[in-house]
Amino acid sequence: MRSLALFGLLATAPAYAGGIGLIGNAGIHTEKVYFYSDHTVDGGLQIEDEANYEQLLQRQALFNGGGGVEFLLGDRDERIQGVFRLFYNADTPQADPASRTTLVAPENVISRHRDTVKHTGMATMGLNWGIVGSPDNFQAGLSVHVGSGFLTNDRTEFLIAQIGPTVNYRVARQVILFGDVQYAARFRKEFSQGTLVTAGVRYMFD
Repeated sequence: MRSLALFGLLATAPAYAGGIGLIGNAGIHTEKVYFYSDHTVDGGLQIEDEANYEQLLQRQALFNGGGGVEFLLGDRDERIQGVFRLFYNADTPQADPASRTTLVAPENVISRHRDTVKHTGMATMGLNWGIVGSPDNFQAGLSVHVGSGFLTNDRTEFLIAQIGPTVNYRVARQVILFGDVQYAARFRKEFSQGTLVTAGVRYMFD
C-alpha cells in the first residue's frame, strides 16, 4: 500500500520527466495440481463410487515467461521512479500427475490437469529505488511491484506482488539497461510462490 501511495504522489506531482521501456521476463512458480485415485492409497482396493475417489495433491514447479512495455515517471537522475508495466505472460502446461506420483499406480490416476499453455495479460505498478551507485552510470537498488493477471484464457485472474534487487546501467544520455531478480507471489484463493527475472531497456524523455 505504501508503494501505491507513493506512486500516486509521483503521478500527481507537477513533473513531466519519465520514460518508456521494453521488457522481457522469465521465471518459475508453483501450482497446486489436484487429482484422484480410483483405488485406495493404503490398500490398493478399487473404489466403485466416483464420489468416494481419494483426492490427492501435487505441488508442481512450472516455467513462465513473456514480455511487454513499461512506463516510468521521474527524472532519469532521481533515485526513485514510479513504474507501470503492461505485459503478456505464458505459463507452461501442468504435468500429468500420473507421471509423477508415487502414492498410487499411474493407471489408477484420474486427472483433469491443465495440459495447455496458460495465456495471461498482466499489469503492475510500483517503484524502483536506487540505493547504491549513481543514476549517471551504474546503480543497484530495490524494486517493488503489485498488480494483477487481469486477462486470462481460462477465467482464473489473480493478484501478483513482486519484490527484489534491481540494477541499471546508463549506456547513453537517455538510454538505460536494467535487470530485476524478484520474489514473485500470486494469489487466487491460495498463494503461489516463485522467482521472476526481468530485463530490458529504457528510453528517458527528459
